[in-house]
Amino acid sequence: MKYPVVPNPSEVYSPSLDVSDVPPLGSYVARQCPVRVQWRCNPPTEIDVALPTPMLRHRFRAGNKFEREILSPLGDAEPVRDLVVATLEAMRSGVLMIAGGELPPDLHGRRVGRPDLLIRCTSLNSASGLPAYWPVDIKHHQVLGSTRGEPAYWSRLDHPFVEDAELVVGRFDVNSKPRRADLLQLAHYWRMLEASGHSPSGGGGETWAGVLGTDVPGIVWTDLNRPRFKSDGSIERDDVESALRLYDFEFSHRLDIAATTLLHRKITTIPLLVEPVRCRECETCKWQVECDRTLTAGSGDVSLLPGVGRRQWAALRDLGFRTRGDLAVLDPTTARLSDGFSGSSLASTVARAKQGHPPATPIEAALPPRATGQIRIFRDNGLATVADLNRIDDRTMALHGHVRNAADLIDLAWMATRGGGAPHRRRGVDSTAVGRADIEIDVDAENDMNGATYLWGTYLTNLSGREFAYGPGYLPFVQWKPVTDRFEATVFNRFWLWLWRVILEASRQGLTSMVYSWHESAELSQMKSAARRMHPTRVSGMLVDIDALQNRSGHWTDVEREFKRVAVSPSGTKLKYVAQFAGANWEADDADGESSMLWHLHASSGDKEMRAKLLRYNEDDVAAGPLIRNWLCGNELPSLPE
Repeated sequence: MKYPVVPNPSEVYSPSLDVSDVPPLGSYVARQCPVRVQWRCNPPTEIDVALPTPMLRHRFRAGNKFEREILSPLGDAEPVRDLVVATLEAMRSGVLMIAGGELPPDLHGRRVGRPDLLIRCTSLNSASGLPAYWPVDIKHHQVLGSTRGEPAYWSRLDHPFVEDAELVVGRFDVNSKPRRADLLQLAHYWRMLEASGHSPSGGGGETWAGVLGTDVPGIVWTDLNRPRFKSDGSIERDDVESALRLYDFEFSHRLDIAATTLLHRKITTIPLLVEPVRCRECETCKWQVECDRTLTAGSGDVSLLPGVGRRQWAALRDLGFRTRGDLAVLDPTTARLSDGFSGSSLASTVARAKQGHPPATPIEAALPPRATGQIRIFRDNGLATVADLNRIDDRTMALHGHVRNAADLIDLAWMATRGGGAPHRRRGVDSTAVGRADIEIDVDAENDMNGATYLWGTYLTNLSGREFAYGPGYLPFVQWKPVTDRFEATVFNRFWLWLWRVILEASRQGLTSMVYSWHESAELSQMKSAARRMHPTRVSGMLVDIDALQNRSGHWTDVEREFKRVAVSPSGTKLKYVAQFAGANWEADDADGESSMLWHLHASSGDKEMRAKLLRYNEDDVAAGPLIRNWLCGNELPSLPE
């Protein structure tokens, strides 16, 4: 069968190269790292592909199961010889809901795709009079957020039409990364519907698409034409893009990458279009090993530094700073000036101060009286006279206006390449000590796959030198049955009552007490989530008590925040990385948050060995807290060089 090819005049972005030889690309391409396209088109001779992690395999299985559960009430699909032909026939017949179809290849746009659902637009037809459809995808994750955002609308699966959508109560459409990824995928299907002649026409520019997730019992709709997302750094604009416009750019960019890569395979002197860059996606990418060969060569790519995203990486590359070694040799003092002059030009201010002023002229005499803020920044960094301005390094000053937190990046690069990769004392910090108490309680929560808490681990340390009613060491509050709202609330209530009894007993004995966690927002959010599952008469009072614990002076400390206040770390601030320098260790070699969720699947099914492993993992987490505090209070962190 000859499929229709309909050029799309409404595309804003289009490939700049001839892409006729590029195989049609699927719906995930625009939402994924562009380097993936390059690897697929030009795989290495000896492929060293990373296998999917156990968690990734589980998510694939869970997603497929969720999709089957959603579609099963719609009836079993009959096997067809050509799914594309069957989908086209169903659309031309005006079937109200098409499940598991495959759209005809968009040969002009170089697209292929299989939306989970196609929902008939009951109020409009296509420009050619054919039945029109909105694309819908099924996702095994939450679609909306609980924080304030745009209003969201949904329709029930037994009556799934946009025209009948209702307001979602209590949840909002927020611009999260998963939401952006889902909408880029739906934009891919929308362009395919346009190419097939089955997109609605005359709807005032509205471009509806839906996601059926785990949090709303139906299809959540959004307009793909509504501006909402910040442009990618490679789009030279500061405004926001709609999901459809952003998709057009991202997909066209990847077509150009594929076309360039195919040319490179024929003529190796033609350079490839993109280079590897470290990003969060690397953890689940099968090409990670191949990219790491480039990223870790020499002193290492600048994207290996914490906090360097794609936009920052591109800015550094444009300025000629490609590696951590390039940054490590820059001048920290100049970098601090660059960070301080956020709203004005550092170079022009320095030039103005030097012009016509003798070297011994004080800075305040060389600048206008109104430049009090700039004068203070110079003096705070040891530059008191015009002669001192000669110490400013032009190469480092090039970062000004292009790179945020330049001083921190230089320090991180130095630690990674010349400081042994270890954390160091933050500049200007005299003491790395953190707050202590007579009775210290470290807290760590463990969650299941759905984010529900089944285990609250505690570790009590008695520094008072006196007898205390509650013994030191590890104490877990745990529920091994499959987690329900009732069980989650019960486990939390046991933990909560014990925690307050300890705090009140310490107060009764005239002792100070403090609760510690690593990255407090995780534990506090889980506390509030569990509290909302209590009996309605207790919820409001429990939430007030949680806020009181968090805000009451001297009773709750986020150790990660304290660590960031006094130290800088070249490999991030994850607990297990930082704790190793304090002498902590974990019995399980594969211990991490994602692994623990998989372990819980077995533990909740009765596996006693896995239960013991989870308890030991949780104990190692909370037992690391006192070691980190002792390490910080010992002022053992080395200082950064000037």
